[in-house]
Amino acid sequence: MAEAVELLIRDWVASQVVGDLAADAVVQHAGTATSVAIEFKTRVNGASAQQLARQAQQLAMPMVVIGREMTRAARAILAEAGVGSVDGLGNVHLTLPGLIMRTTGESRARPAQPRSRLSGKSSLVAQAMLLDTDRLVDEICDGLERTGTEYALTGTAAVARISPLLTNVPVVEVWLNATADPDAVCESLQAQPVESGPNLVILQERNDAPLAFRTRQRDKWIANVFRLYVDVRRDPQRGREQADHLRREVIGF
Repeated sequence: MAEAVELLIRDWVASQVVGDLAADAVVQHAGTATSVAIEFKTRVNGASAQQLARQAQQLAMPMVVIGREMTRAARAILAEAGVGSVDGLGNVHLTLPGLIMRTTGESRARPAQPRSRLSGKSSLVAQAMLLDTDRLVDEICDGLERTGTEYALTGTAAVARISPLLTNVPVVEVWLNATADPDAVCESLQAQPVESGPNLVILQERNDAPLAFRTRQRDKWIANVFRLYVDVRRDPQRGREQADHLRREVIGF
């Protein structure tokens, strides 16, 4: 989530300096004249949150802290000081001109107990038997649901289902829950692992964060729009164009 918001901010607006009290980035909110100071941090605890709160008091504009890791105490301190926060577990607390957002993410990473789970943030590419994209998406999602595998469709195939832009979707990407066995999934879908030219990419993380806030769209589970934005933006085939389309038409920025 933090990565998605950071990418949205970087794509959405231009950076500029705020005198001697420069933040990591300063953005102009679309449609308003209010600047927002953005602080990017790897980890935020109670002590660093206190320091950031004091720093925010010296700025004549709102501040948002984006951190990959952020303690509960740190989030509470920032909220009390009127400072927005976004962390890597999906916790979001933003109150800005034209933008109010509150989401609660996972409190901690779930333990991974897979048999042959992909290591870390990895993928398995495969060639499924069906070549028609719409039929392939239906077959994959229906097959995963029949076996009780939690999933979230992502990438170009997911964008095509909620806000179509491209007519050709050569590859279907899907996130699996952390404990799923990708080899067993491929076998159940009658898909064969390949070195190149896949029409199916199976993705898996150490925890189930990619499945957080997924939504049901047209009888299929779709990754949350922020995760989808990050995933599709990485696509070398017009990924940036698709991400911008998703941002404008679905996310609303």
